[in-house]
Amino acid sequence: HKECPCPHCTQDRSIHCKKPFKCAQLAKDLLTCILPKWNPEMSAPPYTLHISPEQIPTNDTSDGDNTPAIFNPVFPSPKTLDKGFRVFVAQRPPCSSLVSQTPTPQRPTPELAKVIMADAHQINNDGDHVSAGMAWFSNEDPRNTSVKLSEDLAGPGAGEICALIATISTLQADIPLQIIT
Repeated sequence: HKECPCPHCTQDRSIHCKKPFKCAQLAKDLLTCILPKWNPEMSAPPYTLHISPEQIPTNDTSDGDNTPAIFNPVFPSPKTLDKGFRVFVAQRPPCSSLVSQTPTPQRPTPELAKVIMADAHQINNDGDHVSAGMAWFSNEDPRNTSVKLSEDLAGPGAGEICALIATISTLQADIPLQIIT
């Protein structure tokens, strides 16, 4: 892998990356730590309905006499956007009372969480990378985190990123976070 002639590895080596394959593998492995909702490689599967023409029911029994109609799940795209909307409402007299809205009770604003991030990265005599990272909130805080990366994930800055991901995954979603590096 060190002398791979492909254009991607050649370009990475031109910006002083000694092990392009390891760096690419590290980036790929770090993406697996990200929740699917935020992962750029993931996407929601498109909705597809596979139904054959003989499975589509006919609505011959319902012609305005208020008999139930069988729903046809195949909906063709309308020619224009305004033809694609239908509104179902019951006929009733207009409301004469004033509109009022009850205020939503205010939730207390969560306290700002300050976290100090640090990492260590070394290259041993064999040229292998060794990395670790830590997240520190305060003395004796149970949220304090330290992470040692396996050799295949080790790289410059990787320890700090992994510690940050580990820390964020333990916090409530609405807590404001100040990251100090």
